Amino acid sequence: MAPLSVRLLQSCPICAGENGKLLLKKDNLDRIYNLVKCESCKQVMINPLPSVEQLKEYYNSEFSVPPFQERKARRKGAKVLDLLQEMGLGEESSVLDIGASDGFFLDEARNRKYNIDGVELSSDACQKAQERFGITVENNSFEESSFSGHTDFFDSAVMLDVIEHVTSPKELINGITRTLKEGGFFVLTTPNIRSSEYLLFGRHWEWISPPAHLFYFSDVTLGNLLRESGMEIVHI
Repeated sequence: MAPLSVRLLQSCPICAGENGKLLLKKDNLDRIYNLVKCESCKQVMINPLPSVEQLKEYYNSEFSVPPFQERKARRKGAKVLDLLQEMGLGEESSVLDIGASDGFFLDEARNRKYNIDGVELSSDACQKAQERFGITVENNSFEESSFSGHTDFFDSAVMLDVIEHVTSPKELINGITRTLKEGGFFVLTTPNIRSSEYLLFGRHWEWISPPAHLFYFSDVTLGNLLRESGMEIVHI
């Protein structure tokens, strides 16, 4: 069945567009979510989005990282750190981890002699990072954190599988741009809505998981968002 043209229940947070294509509906037991594609910027997202208060309640009650994910998270973190070193990030550089979870990446970065800071919405994850690694992670969203007010401050920022969780990705990326020093590095990862997995599985693709995942980027839509914020893409 072809996507159905709809008027968005909430204007697109990326471009303020009002019209979209309904791609599918996802039944997540407590409610049914609409997955739509904005007709203006082609961004795929849940519409309407949950409120920030609803998300805080979710991340402080239902969200947790299974223990078996630690090894995978550390492997991904090591790969990101290798990439940053290849691009020229030296020892004792400052690294901000946005969506720091249980602190696995920050622990890896500290082991490589970087100066680390982190912010995380889940209070349980912040507690685990403190208890297990002795790492203090600010329990907050980046936009409301003490780091968002810094300008030209960090040598690098990392956001691993986080941007799909937030309600205002454009504001978030603009804030990260401001807090980075000129020539600073930003690395992020996110599921790809143009992947063969999504084309094969559709609504059953494992990453279609609202209210955890709200935005579904492709290399095109993510690239547009980053360039509009003033960043130059050097690696995909």
